[in-house]
Amino acid sequence: MNQLFKYPSNNRERAEIYLKVLYEIEGRLKFLEDAFDQPNYTPLLKREIAALQYRTICELIAISCLGAQGDDSKHKHLSKEYRPKIIFAALAKANPDFFPRCATLSSTEGRHHLDFPPNTDAITQSQVITLWAKSGDDLHRTGIKKFVGGQNELIDDSYLAPVKKFRALLNSHAVRLDGDSLLFARDLGGNKHETLFINVDKLNGTVSIEQFKGRLGSNLKQS
Repeated sequence: MNQLFKYPSNNRERAEIYLKVLYEIEGRLKFLEDAFDQPNYTPLLKREIAALQYRTICELIAISCLGAQGDDSKHKHLSKEYRPKIIFAALAKANPDFFPRCATLSSTEGRHHLDFPPNTDAITQSQVITLWAKSGDDLHRTGIKKFVGGQNELIDDSYLAPVKKFRALLNSHAVRLDGDSLLFARDLGGNKHETLFINVDKLNGTVSIEQFKGRLGSNLKQS
C-alpha cells in the first residue's frame, strides 16, 4: 500500500532529504566521470549516459529545493512533479530566493559569519532548466543519421562541463528559508556532508544553529 507523502515537518527531516539528495547527485557525477574514462564506450553511448544523468541531476536539484521549502498546505500538488521549471516557478511565488547560492561559513569565538562570494562557475537556476530540457531532447532519438554521426563524433571536455558547474554550486552553499532562516550545506570530504539550519532573531540579536552531519549509508547525527 502506498503511503501518503508528507513534506518534512522539522529540520531533522529536511536535513535527511537534503543530504540524501546531495549524496545521490555526487554519486551520479562520479559515475558520469568514470563512464567517460571507459575506452570501450562509444561516443554515442557516452553522450546518452551524460544526457540521462544530467536530466536526473537537474530533477534532483529541484527535489532538494522542494525538500527544503516544501509545505503540505502550499505544495501538495507538487509531490509527483519532476520538471524543474514547474517546481521552481511554484517555489518562487512564496520565496524568490529559494534557489541555492554559493556560500561560506566561518565561526570564531561563538560568532558566525556567512558570506556569499560570487562564483560564475556555479550552475544557475535558468541553466538547470535549460540543461534538463536539452538532455531530454538528446535521449531516445537515435535515428540513422544520429547513429552514424554519433559513432564517429569525438567527445571532448565540454561534455563534462556541467559536472564542474554542479560541484561549484553544491560543495558549499546556502538556501534562504522562511523569514530570517537559512539552510547551509557543505561537502566535508570522505563522502560526508553537513547541513546547518541557521535561525536569526533580529529582535534579540541572537543566532541559533542546528547542525546535522551524515555519511552515505549511515544514520544522520545531530550536533
